[in-house]
Amino acid sequence: MLKFATVVPPVGFLVAFAYLSHHVLLESVHTAVALSALIAISAPIIYFFSRWVFARIEAAENRALSRHRELLLLNTVAGAASQPMRLEQVLQVAVDGAVEATGVSGGLVCILDEANEELLHVACRNIPDSLLGPLRKVKLEADAIGNQVVKTGQPVQIRDITLDPRVGAKGKKSGFRSLLSLPLKSEGKVNGVMALVSKEPMTFDESQVSFLLTMGGQLAAAIERAKLRQQIADIAVIEERERIAREMHDGLGQVLGYINTQTLALKRLLSDNRIEEAKEEATKMEEAARELYADVREGILGLRMAPHREGGFLPALNAYIIRFEEMSGISVTLASSEEALNSHLSPSAEVQLMRIVQEALTNVRKHSKANSVRIDVDCIDGRLAICVSDDGDGFDPARLQIAGWPRFGLHTMGERAESVGGTFKVDSETGSGTRVSVSIPIDEHSWTGVIA
Repeated sequence: MLKFATVVPPVGFLVAFAYLSHHVLLESVHTAVALSALIAISAPIIYFFSRWVFARIEAAENRALSRHRELLLLNTVAGAASQPMRLEQVLQVAVDGAVEATGVSGGLVCILDEANEELLHVACRNIPDSLLGPLRKVKLEADAIGNQVVKTGQPVQIRDITLDPRVGAKGKKSGFRSLLSLPLKSEGKVNGVMALVSKEPMTFDESQVSFLLTMGGQLAAAIERAKLRQQIADIAVIEERERIAREMHDGLGQVLGYINTQTLALKRLLSDNRIEEAKEEATKMEEAARELYADVREGILGLRMAPHREGGFLPALNAYIIRFEEMSGISVTLASSEEALNSHLSPSAEVQLMRIVQEALTNVRKHSKANSVRIDVDCIDGRLAICVSDDGDGFDPARLQIAGWPRFGLHTMGERAESVGGTFKVDSETGSGTRVSVSIPIDEHSWTGVIA
């Protein structure tokens, strides 16, 4: 339309000007008065036409700039949502960008807690604490506008909140005048609400509302992913507790059961005045208690050595090895390639791999009679491979399989490796030591020390 307006009207004006000059004012066109009259007529027309054209160009530039800012904000929010950032940080980036892009006075983002039917205020910009409340949450039934947005999945726009009966007394006295409340909706499901407020009367056009709804969809997807990650983390915690429970049953439970049985035997020996035999049983019980104490100390140390707290898997493993050598008196050598030092595992993979190595070292201490252990860490075909080998007595794997699982915690170690997509293998031979090998996929997108 702008191109049409800058071509057709000027051509029409030139045609009219030529007609007037040659036919209407033909006889007096060369006189000063006639020429002045033509200039006086044409100059304002040209001036106002130019003003109109430049105004349209400026409006088009402003619209283009506004769309550019909106696209830039969408890209920023999408980038933040794809990075290992806390959900609160992603939502804060979004509300800051929305306030700047629309020119409103402030805004906030709430997450919907479906179980408790509450809106949780997670991120805000220029919203006073008196409106947010001390707990930063509000029941849906107490927020008529938020409840409407959640129930209908449609935005609500109010030009003057002081005249709207759905707005409470605090909102009317807040100093804000206009409100736009939008659902954060993804695949038809509302996961939260974004509210933008202005101190001046303001009406959002359809393009602005459409843009904010698009950004709301990105935020809803980010909220959904955060909820899914939390569910996965909860499941991982439950599974880890079950594994620890099995390990305690296989280790501590058996030893405590043995001590209980030996206590009964010791009582019978003492009642029969069989002192020497009673002393032997007491010595065995003492050794079992000492072994149990070492197991407990080792278990506590293993649980305390969290990879992320120590800066990653290898630093945490090295710290554990130092403590293990102090407790067991067994020499441990850790050898890792440069690729292994620069590789990263997902948090769950790091935890499971640490537990596998800890259990392998526990087996060395308890069963192998080894003097030294070597741990080799390398990257092979996109996987982190670890081999724990000792110079102990070893055992016959065939006899171990006949005895059945679990034995020496090998079954649990295999479960841990499988839970993070890894493989687990044990090679041993009587008199030739034991080699425990585990391989786990490397997470190329993880960042050290950051929990997504």
